[in-house]
Amino acid sequence: MSDGWSSEGASSDAVTYLQHRLRAAAEEDDPAAWIQWGAWLLEHGRPAREYGPWLRKARGRGFGGLDYKLELRLDDSVAAGWAQEAFESLYLSGASTEVDALLRVVLRVERYRPEEAEVWYRRAAETGQSAGLRAYGQWLERARRSTEAGPHFAAAAERGDHSAVLDLARWQAQHGQYAQALESAERAIRAAQSLPVECGALRPALFDAGDVAFFCGDMEAVADRYGRAESIEYPLAPRASGSWETALVAATVSTAVVPFVQALAGLAAQGAYETARTVLRRVFRRGIDPRDEHVLAEPSRRLLIAEDLTRQLRLRIPTEATDKALDALVRLDLTPDAEQATCGTLRWNSELGDWEHHP
Repeated sequence: MSDGWSSEGASSDAVTYLQHRLRAAAEEDDPAAWIQWGAWLLEHGRPAREYGPWLRKARGRGFGGLDYKLELRLDDSVAAGWAQEAFESLYLSGASTEVDALLRVVLRVERYRPEEAEVWYRRAAETGQSAGLRAYGQWLERARRSTEAGPHFAAAAERGDHSAVLDLARWQAQHGQYAQALESAERAIRAAQSLPVECGALRPALFDAGDVAFFCGDMEAVADRYGRAESIEYPLAPRASGSWETALVAATVSTAVVPFVQALAGLAAQGAYETARTVLRRVFRRGIDPRDEHVLAEPSRRLLIAEDLTRQLRLRIPTEATDKALDALVRLDLTPDAEQATCGTLRWNSELGDWEHHP
């Protein structure tokens, strides 16, 4: 028996009946029906002047979970070229704030209509919200327009969000503004310290600030910030005992891969191989659950995976990287226009004695 919703053979009479039923319920001031009717109009290609009033009316009233209908339609709407309608369905109904709606839509735009992405990222930035400014700055970096990203990171940092301040610090370090980068990193630490302890923001902020110091070549600051981060303990439930001695254990951390590699190469060029490996070990430790430290594989089987989500770039490097592997980092082409500096995976091939790039 057909339910009138999903049957491909539903008659026009059944569709008309459903249409009248939804409209009647909405006109009887049933809040749950407002979004159902508005979403139905949107799904059936009706103009904004028809669906907009119902979605606006539903705004802020709570949908009892019915807003999932809008989320499920996002992909189809954007793929069909209805990105603006998808945005309006989220924002007008109150299912999302303006900037959140823009960012939820632009993720689909990048997938289905990448040539239109900048328009949406710019709109998100023009809201003046930290999330929109950061997202546009990160998109500009992926688009190899890093110089343009700085002002957006700076504007986001002015809002006081410690994550935005760290974005700015990383950008400053990558552009040789080392003093400003270290100062921004300290600002981010202070901002994280002001948050409630249960937020757990300080430990990752200290690690990220340590990364910035590493990019700037300040090894004393690296040791200080990593050390402070490692000294912070959060209550954790005990884990079952075991042993991974024969396993390859990988720890994934988020960082700016290009300056990270450049800093490692700089240490190798100075012959400071053990210092470079010490950094790799400490970065690895931050990527694992502290409860697992007693069962970790032997050092030679520990792999650090550094991910740069801004650039969609990944580095796979053993914590005990050989001098030869560290020396070879110098040969990597990490100029802004190089593909291996913007996306893919960099991994060491011990048989070839060189780094490989896998798109």
